Amino acid sequence: MSSSRPDWINGTTLKHFTTMANASQSSRALGWDTNDYTMNTYRGCGNLSSTTYTHTGYTGTEVCNDPERGIITVLFTNRVYPIADDTSSDKIHDARAAFNNAVKEVVDGDGGLVRRRP
Repeated sequence: MSSSRPDWINGTTLKHFTTMANASQSSRALGWDTNDYTMNTYRGCGNLSSTTYTHTGYTGTEVCNDPERGIITVLFTNRVYPIADDTSSDKIHDARAAFNNAVKEVVDGDGGLVRRRP
């Protein structure tokens, strides 16, 4: 699936903001994190493509854009209610990855949830 971008975003600018800035130190780009399989050990976007870029929020929200599949996922959660403790970070990571993996399975057709026309 080819990626598309709005006309108001210059392709060079988009690439600049979503490409890892320094792979020897971090999987981060400018304002985004990447889903790079070798550098990003967190990978909240689960098994979406390695070109996926993401932004997360403290309360558990997350947006992932997979340009290879042409999909954007948005997850709204509240990991700090009723309490933010040492386990909430692990729990939200698991929830983010599971959500994005479920979306990937549906889009790729291997989740059994969507029937494709012959």
